[in-house]
Amino acid sequence: MMGMFAVFLLATLPNPRRMNFFSFCIVEQLFSIPCPVCGITRSVHSFFCGRMGESLNYNSAGPLVAMVCLFFCLYFLLTLIFDKRNMIQWKIEILVFKLINTFVFSMIIAIWLVNA
Repeated sequence: MMGMFAVFLLATLPNPRRMNFFSFCIVEQLFSIPCPVCGITRSVHSFFCGRMGESLNYNSAGPLVAMVCLFFCLYFLLTLIFDKRNMIQWKIEILVFKLINTFVFSMIIAIWLVNA
């Protein structure tokens, strides 16, 4: 949960267009092609600022990643406040979230392949 919260904060607080945080991509440097996640931070930032067209221009998977991160943050926050579960239920839920993350990563790769 902390990782998703960090992604949410990273995407909303600094403006990646003005700061050169992530201007170096190892995949692009080694293979001369943009990697599947190039532009994802700028895309998520634009999505949370309400600039959908700009978000889609940076990386088409950005809005999907932003919505999944927002969903997970809200879900875990509400779960921590209102829900008391045993360890077996948490393990099942973690497995479901791993499957969702695998699906999102697969979608990012698929969008990258279609755009390449």
